[in-house]
Order: sequence, then structure tokens, then C-alpha cells
Amino acid sequence: MKEDKKEELWYKISKTATDKLQEFSIMEEEKEVEENNELPDVPESYIEFFSDNGLKWVDVMISGELEDIDDYYVYQYQHIDILDFMPKVEEFLNPFDKSDQLIKKVEEKLKNNGWEGDGVLRFLWIPPFMGVGIEDTWGFLTWVVKQKNNGTTFICSPLPLPFSNLMRQN
Repeated sequence: MKEDKKEELWYKISKTATDKLQEFSIMEEEKEVEENNELPDVPESYIEFFSDNGLKWVDVMISGELEDIDDYYVYQYQHIDILDFMPKVEEFLNPFDKSDQLIKKVEEKLKNNGWEGDGVLRFLWIPPFMGVGIEDTWGFLTWVVKQKNNGTTFICSPLPLPFSNLMRQN
């Protein structure tokens, strides 16, 4: 083989080996994160919460005890850049009684976890196949806000979120 062909071959071999090792390393990290982050049992109230159809979850969320929000999980993520597809909380909850109290309580929870109070509070729907909560046919709802000054996204969830990239940042 000519020298340039040998160099090209060695480059391809080393590149392939490096890529495969990185791929393996990422898989091992994700496996380790999953093993080290056991999720708590789902509270009975959320089993009922997920078992109903339609927008029943909104009624449960609105009529639930505001103190329950103290137990919500808050995550920070760098960065979720496009939130426009997520419904604004105030617009979505407007027709429901006590929605303003619920929004204030979630905002307080987020502020206690580092959110500076700017940005638009939105809902993020997580499909049922993503492994959060009870497996059902309509998914799971979390609260999301992106801080304007530095782009940090805050996620507030009544249940833990088992996503390795999210766990790695938290």
C-alpha cells in the first residue's frame, strides 16, 4: 500500500474504534444513571389521576391540595430553545376555578428552586411511551418555563422524570 492509503486506512480504523467506544461509554452512562436513580412508588392519588379519561387530570390538578405542589420535583435543563408549541398555562387553565392559586403555588415552587420569575409558564405533555407515571393512553403533564436572561429551562413535575440527559444535568 502507498503511504497515503495506509494513513487513510489507519485514520478510518481509529475513527471507527473511537466512535464505537464513545457509543459504548454513553450506553454505560445511561445504564448507570438508570440504576442509580430508582424512582419512588407512584402515589395512590396519581393512580386515580391517570386512570380517568379526557381532561379529568385538569380537574384533579385544580381541585387537589395546593400543599401537594411542595412535593413536586424541579429540574433545570440547558436549554430547550423552542417552547412555542407548548400551551401557555394561564390561557389553558383560564376556564377553571382556583387556577390562579395553582399557578402562584407552582411559580413559588419554581422560584424556590432557582427560577428568577421571568419567562412564560407553559405545559409540557409527555407521551405515555416515555416511561413516566402510569402507562396509559394519554400521557403526563409537567410545568415548564424558560428563564429569559440565561435560557435555563425549569421543569416542575408531580412525578420524577427518568430521563438520563435530564438526570445528568441535575
